[in-house]
Amino acid sequence: MKAAFLLNFARFVEWPASAHSSETSPIHVGVLGEDPFGETLERTFAGRTAQGRSLAVLRSGDPKDLASCHIVFIRTTRKDKPAALLEPFRERPVLTVGEAEGFARAGGILNFYLEERKVRFEINPEAAKRAGLKISSKLLQLARLVREETP
Repeated sequence: MKAAFLLNFARFVEWPASAHSSETSPIHVGVLGEDPFGETLERTFAGRTAQGRSLAVLRSGDPKDLASCHIVFIRTTRKDKPAALLEPFRERPVLTVGEAEGFARAGGILNFYLEERKVRFEINPEAAKRAGLKISSKLLQLARLVREETP
């Protein structure tokens, strides 16, 4: 389910031209930390495009390895501090996606949460703007909007 959401996020977010190395380069989707998807991302993205671009998957435990990514799914554990994991991506054209309570309020752009046993998502529009990303109004209408909490 979350893999399909990531595909749709790629379709409803606009990156600045400078975020792409060429007009035909793929949208890179990174997974930082423990991978909850397995081969599901590759199967979901196979033969599909977003904004006329193919999608490529990268995985790493080191944020530096994901510097070329347009979307980064950040898997956190209870001991992780979302703000620290987000730091390498701040003010860069990267759609940061998480699934931990407080992720979007800590500066992440998009966060999954469960409501009545259904996967929903929240968006931090300020973080998206800071990253230079434009999120479609269609996507914003489906989301719960949150503001960043200052420490």
